[in-house]
Order: sequence, then structure tokens, then C-alpha cells
Amino acid sequence: MLDLEDVLQKVTAMDHEKYQQLIQVAMKEFCKGYKHASTDVMTKEAGISKGLLFHYFGNKKTVLHFIFNHAIETIITQFFNQIDENERDFFKRLSQMIQVKVHFSYEHPTLFDFFSTVQLSEEAEFEPLKEKSAQMRQAFWKLENESFFSCIDRTLFKDDLDVDKALQIVMWTATGFGDQIMKKYPTVESYQAEYDRILPQLESYLDLLKKSFYKEMN
Repeated sequence: MLDLEDVLQKVTAMDHEKYQQLIQVAMKEFCKGYKHASTDVMTKEAGISKGLLFHYFGNKKTVLHFIFNHAIETIITQFFNQIDENERDFFKRLSQMIQVKVHFSYEHPTLFDFFSTVQLSEEAEFEPLKEKSAQMRQAFWKLENESFFSCIDRTLFKDDLDVDKALQIVMWTATGFGDQIMKKYPTVESYQAEYDRILPQLESYLDLLKKSFYKEMN
């Protein structure tokens, strides 16, 4: 497999519109599974030759890894920019983050379907990406600790509570709920149809935790 940094330098020479089209088409193809992803379809719909595709990427495996890295960078650069850091109430901020994630998935459905495929597929070619996904979650957790948790109002929590542990419990609950939803509704289209039923379920769990962890408000 070619070095992804070298690939990135090569593809910057591509026509921007064709590059973006290739990204979308490739993610869509890999949602079918690695073996069923067709480089013929990728090149045809992106409007480039198959020879040019392999000139840039070398093989289909490199395309997969490059697309995955691109998807991660898209999430990191675009998602966190939409979080309002002025909101200091942790549960309000978490609710906002969930809303941002939902709208972000609606704006990038193919990207989220691609990630779902990576997580749920049993094909060997996706295994290294699952490991990268786990590393990404750890990086997100660290980033969330630094940017998301750093400026919350801790005085809202009960005085005798270990706030850091409480925050972890809430995030584990939200993450675990999200993982279950992804397994049950592996595409954006499938869970979008159930959104009005799913969101109140999550909100009921978070409301229970809020009542357990926050001081009683007069």
C-alpha cells in the first residue's frame, strides 16, 4: 500500500470537482463492502480513467484507507467548529452536541454510512480501520475533555459528587446508546425515519442522569 502522505500530494493535482466526486463515489462504493466496491464505478462516476486512479492510489486498498483518513479529517475540522463553547451547562451543551451530530450526519449521509460499514463489517480489509476508529474515539475523548469539558460550570453538580466520574458516566451512556442505534439503524436514511422516536429515548436517559448529578434547582 502506498504512503498516504504521498498519495495526498499526488491527488492535490486533480481537478477539485473530480476529486470531491471521487471521494463521495468511493465512500458510497465501500458502503457495499470491500469486495463489492467497484473501481470501475468509482472512475466512471468521478469522470477519471482507471489508469489515473491507480496512478494516484496504486490499488483499491489504498483508496479505502485514504477515504477513511479523509472522512476522519472532515469530522474533526467541521464538527467541532459547530459547538458553542459559550454554553457552560454540561447537559445543555451535550444536547447541543447531539443535535450538531444529527444535522452533520444529514449533511454528510454517505460519510456516516461509510463509518457504519467500517464498524459493522466482518471483512478483513476493514479490521485496520476499526483499530483506527478506536484510536479516533480516544482522540475525540481527549479533545472533548480539553475543549468540551474544560469550561463547563461544575458548580451545577452536587457538592459531594466526583464530577469527572459523573461526566464519564454520562458520556459512556450517550456513546453506548449511539452504538446500539448504529447497529440497529446502520444507515442515516434508516435512523432518520426513526429520529422522532429515538431522540426522546436518549433524552430520558440524560434527564435521569441530570437529576442524579445536578443540585436541585429552586
